[in-house]
Amino acid sequence: AFERRERPLLESLSFEARDELLSMLEAEAARRRGIVPAAAARKARVAAEYSPLHPELWTLCERWLHRDFVALVEQARAGELRRPPQLAPGIYTLPVFSELFCRLLTEELAHFGASGLPVGQPNSMNRHGALLDELGLSAGLLDPLLSDWLRPLCAALPPLAAAGGASIDHHKAFVVAYRLGEDESLSMHVDNAEVTLNVNLGGGFEQGELLFYGRTAHPLAHHDWHDGGGVGHGVLHLGAQAHAALPITSGERLNLVIWMRSRARRREAGCPMCGQTDRLL
Repeated sequence: AFERRERPLLESLSFEARDELLSMLEAEAARRRGIVPAAAARKARVAAEYSPLHPELWTLCERWLHRDFVALVEQARAGELRRPPQLAPGIYTLPVFSELFCRLLTEELAHFGASGLPVGQPNSMNRHGALLDELGLSAGLLDPLLSDWLRPLCAALPPLAAAGGASIDHHKAFVVAYRLGEDESLSMHVDNAEVTLNVNLGGGFEQGELLFYGRTAHPLAHHDWHDGGGVGHGVLHLGAQAHAALPITSGERLNLVIWMRSRARRREAGCPMCGQTDRLL
């Protein structure tokens, strides 16, 4: 299909360049076909072999949530939401998790890292961290967090609701780690999500602010993790909002990121990355 669609391009290339391009595309297609079965295999192995340090983390309870976040969502459910602070239109800052939850999750991730079990790359941009579904955290922790807490909140914030936030029904959740000599920053990008939640888990770091962009390459707003409430606090924004992470200058920054997705929105408007309305993630 690609060769038929891109025939003019291919015919403009030398034989060697054409062969190299097709080989690269075939290798990438094979890699992508292997992502889902490889993740399933890692998840099955973790379920069979991993002994959690804090097994209570696998079940959502209100003590994992910041009390102000609980109050915020209760307002949203009652139709009386007091809008959280905004860095710019549609970019909200808010407390999400308790410090206890952040500490226990950080300890759990260190424990998992020492286990020697395989871990998937968080996404195509970040090399270091963990996919939380592979640890088995979706069913008892992340799924109810999405359906019972995050969806009511997104539905009550008009910019997010209009982009599919009122119908988010699945997610990709991961922790990213920024360290000197490894992933130190992240260039400007958009997320494969209708709405993104990005929460500071801590780590004792300097710099590493988030930059948000508007219609130009000039920053629209920035979020300082230290001034923005500290551990357990985060940013809630449209996945299509271009943003970047500035370099850390010392320490380690750990963030829990949830890409929230809506099948209904994607059937109507298409995937935010490719525009297709079928074969949705």
